[in-house]
This record gives sequence, structure tokens and C-alpha cells, in this order.
Amino acid sequence: MCYDNTVLSDISPQCLVVSQQCGRDQYIPTISRLWEPLAYPLFFPFGTLGWGLIGSTENSTHQYNDSDFDAPTTQIWIYRARLLREPHFQIFGRLTNEYVVDMFTHELECRLRYIHSNQSRLRSLEHDAALMAEDIIEESENIYLPASFLGSWQWVSDQIADSLAIAAAYGPPTFFLTFTCNSDWPEIQSQLLPGQNFTDIPVVVCRVFKQKLSKLMSTLCTMFPNAGKLIYSITSIEFQKCGLPHAHILLKYTKDCLIPDHIDHVISARLPPDPADSALVLKFMVHPSHPPGIINHIPPDDSHPLKYCERWINNARICCFGYPKPITPQTTFSESGRVQYC
Repeated sequence: MCYDNTVLSDISPQCLVVSQQCGRDQYIPTISRLWEPLAYPLFFPFGTLGWGLIGSTENSTHQYNDSDFDAPTTQIWIYRARLLREPHFQIFGRLTNEYVVDMFTHELECRLRYIHSNQSRLRSLEHDAALMAEDIIEESENIYLPASFLGSWQWVSDQIADSLAIAAAYGPPTFFLTFTCNSDWPEIQSQLLPGQNFTDIPVVVCRVFKQKLSKLMSTLCTMFPNAGKLIYSITSIEFQKCGLPHAHILLKYTKDCLIPDHIDHVISARLPPDPADSALVLKFMVHPSHPPGIINHIPPDDSHPLKYCERWINNARICCFGYPKPITPQTTFSESGRVQYC
């Protein structure tokens, strides 16, 4: 894996090496149907052939066409069908995670191999050249990733440009919302086997999060009647370090919240009167209390270690988020324009 600027001479495709008794090594490429049963015998105990191209059992420059494919669907959908239909993928938690990552990298490698073999055509496309503000892209040893490749510089540039164009046409967003997957959701907990946690069933976690997010987006259309009609929404989904999906959502409504009274109609920083709702807020939406020592300058020890948000600065424990914040009797705006909720 090359972390620097990758050039054509650095290309070395992934392959599986089989050492034979005669001393010769056989190289199995990722597009071979033998890869999956050889790499994951627990998933394919009877040697069932995996996804691949017909005849691609050796590491060679195999020229393939549509007749080489053995299934009338794409590579990624083969893996999806397997994960959804075969129950043993839900039993082997860590191994399933490794299989998912491995197969996803295979799919990426197939796309990158196509881009690698079609560099001249991709560079000559007027559309991609125009995106780079160039009349024509000069020949280079660097590998050019087009906007159709998810995560490339061109793709990121398109996403940013589209979002800025929407905001320029309809105005800045009214609300910035975050939505995090909860591993305690009953839809997830009901699928766990004894000794498992949410990391062992990534397919279930992603499906439940997608359904919950879709339900939330439909609810947001009518959730704030005082704000008017929902004009646009922009969503970005990422995975947190703990492994759970997380969504950042921008919402634009007809009416903006410009005064404290309008804000208080849609946002509350107080504990709700209902005991069940109050317990949820205390569990998920309150910054963790800091141990004694923030004021008394007690150095961190085993009994009071530094939390993830704390820094030891000038012999004092400092919260990098500025907590605890002062209690305010009413919603106000700071000099920088940030809202301080009641």
C-alpha cells in the first residue's frame, strides 16, 4: 500500500499465493472464483466457487468480456445476497467483518483496474477536463481518478460544489442535525447470539440504521410546523471510531429561526418533564461530568484518569469542549453568533 502519490510503476495487484510441493508458486488474482473458497474455508467448506471471471485462475493479463461473467448481476450484489441469505455469516462475527472488508477491497480493485487500463480515454474526456478547469489533461504517470470513483478528489469536489450551489440558490440551512446509531435498539439486540455485540452483525446494524434514518427524514418534513415547508436536506453518513454509523444532516425550511423565541419553539436544552424522556436525555445527550480536580488542580491518577475530552494544561484539567457551561436563564446569541440555549 503506497501512501504517497501513486504512479503507474507502483501498481502491484493483490493476489493469493499457493505454494506447491514441487516448489512452484501459483498466483490467484482477486478476480478468480478460487479466491473465496481458498481464503475462507469456514464459509465455503465444500469448495463452492465464489465470485469471479471464468478461466481467471492464474495471475495473467486476462482479456475478458461479458460472456466471462457467471451471474447476471454485479460483483457487489453477489456479496450482498450472500450476507443477507446465508446464516453462517451472522455466526462468525470477526471473520464476517474480515470477509466484508476483503470483498469490498476486491470490488474497489476491479474498478481501479478498469480505470488503470483506460487512463488515456479518461484523460481525454472533455467533461473531466472541464471539471479540473483545464482544456485538456496533460499526459502524466500519475493515475487519474474520475469523479465517478467514490472518494476521489473529483468526487469530493462535485459533492462540495453541489452543496454550495444548493445553499446559494435557496439560502443557508436552518438546522444542523446529528443522528447516531444506537447499539441498544431492539432491532439490533434481537439479532444477537449469546456472547455477541453489535460489531458481530455489521449487516444488521447498517440495515437498521438505514431504516431509522429514512423514517427520521420523512418525519422531519412535518416535524416543525412553525418553520414551514422543508426546502432541501443534505446528508453525510460516516462511521464513528466505535464502529457505529453516524449522519450529519443540514435542513432548510421556509422560515428561519432568527430570534430566541423561534429557537425555543423547536429546540430545548432543558430536561423534559416526562421521566422516560428525561432518562434518555441524561443517558445520551448530556456531556459526561468531570471528576474532582478541575478546580483543585489534582493531577490525573488511576482513580481519576483524564477523560477523552480533557487536557492537562498548566497544572489544570481543561475540557476541550468548554464544559461545564454556565446556566443561562434565557436563549441568547454570543458575539460570534453562536446560540446559548436556555
